Amino acid sequence: MEIFGLSPVIATLTIVSSGIALQNILGWLKSKEGYNVRSALASTIIAFVVGITIIGPQIEAIQDQMLSDLSELTIVASLIASIAGFDVLTKNAFKIANQKINLQNKPV
Repeated sequence: MEIFGLSPVIATLTIVSSGIALQNILGWLKSKEGYNVRSALASTIIAFVVGITIIGPQIEAIQDQMLSDLSELTIVASLIASIAGFDVLTKNAFKIANQKINLQNKPV
């Protein structure tokens, strides 16, 4: 089954790439100081790897369903939006985990 005429693998890569592009464009637009290309590249790598592992199974789950074009568009748009925010969520989760580990390892 295809999603907007794309195979599941191409659809997954397209959604992840679109989300990453959106994430970087919004980051550049919101940046009041200089845009940090190195930070953007690190975020892109994280979002790409995490994005494929999250979006792939979701595409596989919806590919065999008989959905209207509007339903497919809504799902794809929400998946792109979720990728645009994955990097921030992942970084924050690691930051919180590291803080908790550091608190537990501090001598009393």
